[in-house]
Amino acid sequence: MKHHFLLDVLEWAERQPKGFTYKELKFSQKFENWQWLILDDYFKNAAANYSGKLKPNVRHILETIFYAIEGGGSDHMDDKYKYVLTSDALFKYIDYLELKEARKNAKEAKLLAIAAIIIALVIPLIIAFKMTQTVQLDKNQFEELNNSLNPILDSGSAPGMTEPQDGLQ
Repeated sequence: MKHHFLLDVLEWAERQPKGFTYKELKFSQKFENWQWLILDDYFKNAAANYSGKLKPNVRHILETIFYAIEGGGSDHMDDKYKYVLTSDALFKYIDYLELKEARKNAKEAKLLAIAAIIIALVIPLIIAFKMTQTVQLDKNQFEELNNSLNPILDSGSAPGMTEPQDGLQ
């Protein structure tokens, strides 16, 4: 599955904790022209947020995934501007990585659960077919067992049992 180009940007920028310039990102990644147009807008917005050059009718911070930590150049591509990921972009990227890992773990857990169910079904069958015992009594053992059980069966009670007392029936 092909992922969004911004994931590549986030991955690269996350590995630049001291910041990066527009040119450093541009020379480290290969993107299509339309992708650079989007990134260019993010850089412009970050530079405008840094310099306070917002239009008078715009009262909020412009949307961007970058935060300018140094600035003062003529435009957003100037090497005087140094950028990092915004905390929002960074945390969303971390959430993405955790979700990706969770999906991988879920697939692995599903396979292990299926294997455990199969083992739980097969082991009793193996035990039933392979571990049976045949008990044989020879004639002497049978007669000895019969002789020891006959008095019990004839009396109608097991050893240690007493006859019922009157009125307690």
